[in-house]
Amino acid sequence: METLVIALPPAAAASLRASAPRTPLEHAARAAASTPSDDAAPAVWRGGREIFLPAVEDAVTRGVLRDAWRQRAVYRTGRLALVLRAIEAEVRDASGEGDLTAVAVREGPRWRFNRAVLERAVSAQPLGAEGARDLGGLPLSLDSLEAADPALTFDRVARRVTRARLLRVLVALRGFVHERGLDLRFARRGEVESWLVAMLDEGLVQEADLRDGWGHALALRASASPRFRLFTPVAGYELVAPGPDGRAGTADDVWDPIARVLPSGGLYASAVDEDGLLVRLQGVALARATVAELSTIFDEDARGGVEVAPPPTWDDVPSALRFAILDTRDAALLDDPLDPRPAGRATDAFVGALDEWRLPDAPGRYVVLTFERATFERAGGGPGGGSEGRSLAEDQLVTRAALARGGDVRFVSELPSRWPSAPLRQRLDFVALRDLTGLRLEIEAEGAEVEATGGARDAAAGTRVTWPTRLRATQPAGRVVLRAVDAGGRVHATVEHTFRRDEPNRATRDRRGGALLREGAPWSLDVPTPEGATNARARLVVTAPGRLHRDPLVRAWAPRAPALVAWAAVLSGDTPSREVRDALAHDPRDALARACASVARLGLSDRGVAARALAIEPETQPKRAAALLVALAPTAPPPWEERDTTVERLREVLRDTTRTHADEPLVLARAAAALLSADPRDESGRLLLARAARRFDDRGFTEDASAAATDPRDALTATVALAIAAHHAGDAALRDRALAIAAPRAWLGLREPGELAFWWLAASASGALGAAEDVELLVDGAPVALTGGLAQVPLEGRWRAEVAVRGARALARFEARYDDAIPDADAPFALTVEGHPGRADRPAALELVVEAKTASEEPRLLVRLPAASTLDPGARAALTRTAGVREVSEGPDGALVIALHPLASGEVRRLPLRLRWLGAGERVGPALAAWDAARPWASASRPGTTLTIAPRRTSR
Repeated sequence: METLVIALPPAAAASLRASAPRTPLEHAARAAASTPSDDAAPAVWRGGREIFLPAVEDAVTRGVLRDAWRQRAVYRTGRLALVLRAIEAEVRDASGEGDLTAVAVREGPRWRFNRAVLERAVSAQPLGAEGARDLGGLPLSLDSLEAADPALTFDRVARRVTRARLLRVLVALRGFVHERGLDLRFARRGEVESWLVAMLDEGLVQEADLRDGWGHALALRASASPRFRLFTPVAGYELVAPGPDGRAGTADDVWDPIARVLPSGGLYASAVDEDGLLVRLQGVALARATVAELSTIFDEDARGGVEVAPPPTWDDVPSALRFAILDTRDAALLDDPLDPRPAGRATDAFVGALDEWRLPDAPGRYVVLTFERATFERAGGGPGGGSEGRSLAEDQLVTRAALARGGDVRFVSELPSRWPSAPLRQRLDFVALRDLTGLRLEIEAEGAEVEATGGARDAAAGTRVTWPTRLRATQPAGRVVLRAVDAGGRVHATVEHTFRRDEPNRATRDRRGGALLREGAPWSLDVPTPEGATNARARLVVTAPGRLHRDPLVRAWAPRAPALVAWAAVLSGDTPSREVRDALAHDPRDALARACASVARLGLSDRGVAARALAIEPETQPKRAAALLVALAPTAPPPWEERDTTVERLREVLRDTTRTHADEPLVLARAAAALLSADPRDESGRLLLARAARRFDDRGFTEDASAAATDPRDALTATVALAIAAHHAGDAALRDRALAIAAPRAWLGLREPGELAFWWLAASASGALGAAEDVELLVDGAPVALTGGLAQVPLEGRWRAEVAVRGARALARFEARYDDAIPDADAPFALTVEGHPGRADRPAALELVVEAKTASEEPRLLVRLPAASTLDPGARAALTRTAGVREVSEGPDGALVIALHPLASGEVRRLPLRLRWLGAGERVGPALAAWDAARPWASASRPGTTLTIAPRRTSR
């Protein structure tokens, strides 16, 4: 009987089941997909070996007899496995405490079991003493177990325990060394032998992890040639368990965490699946996968491995037959509506049995359907009438499996996104997945020069093929295509990569401004373009009254603070976007955001939800209480209704500011705005407004030297609040004067969610910026349409424009971005880079040193990474966990923005920067900039210096 096999993408297989069959081939695929597996089979053939399955329920009614071979196999991997793993758990617990009295007895240099260990082990298991029986029903004993398998000794159990602990500590030690840059000898501090204790103190390992299976302490010993070489966390040292005799450096030491402990085929080895564990360990080790994956395998082994259960689908049961892949030419069969590529991408034709296993050439995932050739021929006439069109559903499926194809060659190097102008030496590494002859590298480069040496060579399956390469960018941006081609001209791998040229010591800089536009008071914008600036782009952004929530700066952070945006939109008579409305389903933790969300839901007619959420605890701090009352002002009861509500309690707090904060105009302005927003006739609010206005002149709140001097945003917030209060009180002159003073730095509040952003949105929603009506915008005398209340006018060349409005007022912003040289400026911070640059196969051991010249509450540090370098997750995690670091985020052009905790004047903070280089050569090192978030216009910077990155060391 011949075998026919079909390979097709999974989506195509699914579509076959959803549509009527059109061809004999579709009939075959439909039958293969719908034929169930034989779950009553006693065993399956998996991974080249026989695996017995548990007995089915109601075996008698299904005609399945009791199978003694199946019973014995399941007993070994079931009940007996639980007993033996329970014994291992007892040894693991006792050795972790360093006291083996309850589980073992020492006899010279060796150990034997305490005879009571089995009773202790089974009493802690769900099966209990009644379940600890053999196949004949007799109680198990330690003597019978040892007689059944001589490999069951205490020393072997202890070695299995030690093996897992060794790897766990090695993984933790590797992270400890890498995160602190201790893999370089000159960076090591203190005695290396004491690092295990340091790891224990930092919680990276448990005390039990540092003992072997005999309760002896693991040791980190100096060794010129460590015996375990899969990975060596500390060069020149190896981790050793003393073993049974308790002395490190003797023949019974345990040092290999993936070595075999139990001989293959024995009762103990079968019960705990020692062979399977070694296969998984060696597979990961040979593939050089992540070290953490090895420790995960040990964790699964400690839990008892994979549970024995019938396969849920035939995907889990490889066929025992020798069969081939059919490359199908039936384009209709393989047409995948979910795949954007043309139909028939893997539709080479052949109908019949093949003698070799071969997937289609196109990489992807395939469903393999295998059935009998005779079955296919009986249905060969198609879906018409007669015997030739008989359904195949009743015929037996041979197998159905899922396979993946990734090509015969894989690219394993990492190409940088920014290429330097100077030559960069980098290795281009490919891995051959099968034996190939005459493999060569073809290169197409646009905007770059790429030269590879090495020529063609033969490659055995599983080996790495390397081409040393010199590359450099010649244009601002470019593209490179790499192809691995064999001697016959067949392309086995294609890599397409885009890049841009690195401009060393040049960075993107911002320039911003703004103005309040009123009829008869145009804004004459005239900003000179910085000399030497390149890639300059600028625009003018104008928002109509009541539409400030549509500003691009606000839209950028709307997903993070949807409640504020929804509140402003609803109160302005606008409809929030669907994404913002959906986000309102979750109540935020912050009281102000919760209040805004409640009012927005109420405005969107979700009254039930809003009423429940309005039970908000009032704030007692005046600034927060003022913002909360402004948010809840639309729900304030009429003045003649006196009720014990959140609004009334907030009013009491703010009215008391006339006594508690009489000399703080920044607080008085906020309180006035809040009280007058809830009730424009509130006499306390008008009194507070008058007091705040007396401390306000054409320069703003300049007399208050306390808060205004420390954080300009505080004074700006109070200025916007004063404008809102004046608007509700009917003082248009004071309102416009306050807005005109705040408008030039409106961008400072709108760029991120916070108190200042809220007050600007409140000014827009309350009508302080004008009524929500059409505004006529003129730029250099020409009308410009405001689409949806927003206009964005690009400015080219010299940044100059005459901006005017007719009708209502509007808020205008100017923003420009350009690339410019990084200056060497040391105020208000002093910045330096110290340490060793490393080489192409070793990460850099650099430290960023930040010294505050003046106190900074919200210091920010921007690090522009060098070209062809990267910061791996471990190095980034180490930077994030450094004392004094609050947050690490992505900045412009791939830079890092590090938010630091407050710095006192003269305080120095050191941050590790463990860069990994993607190639060797001369490189400009990291460039730095630092500023305080309250004053981003005052910044310090330091250009990078030239570093020489040595190439990888060649192995001898």
